[in-house]
Amino acid sequence: MERVDGLGDAVFWEGKTPPAKVAALAEQARVLSVGEMKDIAEPRRTAMTVCLLAQVQAAVWDETVVMLSKRMSRHLKRAQEELLEIEKRQKETTEQLLATFRDVLTALRGSGEDAADTGQGGVAG
Repeated sequence: MERVDGLGDAVFWEGKTPPAKVAALAEQARVLSVGEMKDIAEPRRTAMTVCLLAQVQAAVWDETVVMLSKRMSRHLKRAQEELLEIEKRQKETTEQLLATFRDVLTALRGSGEDAADTGQGGVAG
């Protein structure tokens, strides 16, 4: 991408040329050999080269965006899977804490009833 962009801003040079004309000139430049391009008069040869460069730059940018989109999609998918795993572990931890808390409350109730039965844990009155 840097090499293609380093050749210059072809979009600036193609200016207000209709897209169909740009595509036609680029296609002509694409199929001609170097020797055949040398046989073409200078203004037309430059125009064909610039149009081809503009199309190549656009294609490179399009491919870069597609590649970046796919990569970001993979990262998003992995992040969502990891988030689900974290949520699962958190849920298990929370359930364990609630079970332990329930056991503690049950034990406290039991010891409170034992103390009331023996007359030690109650309020004197």
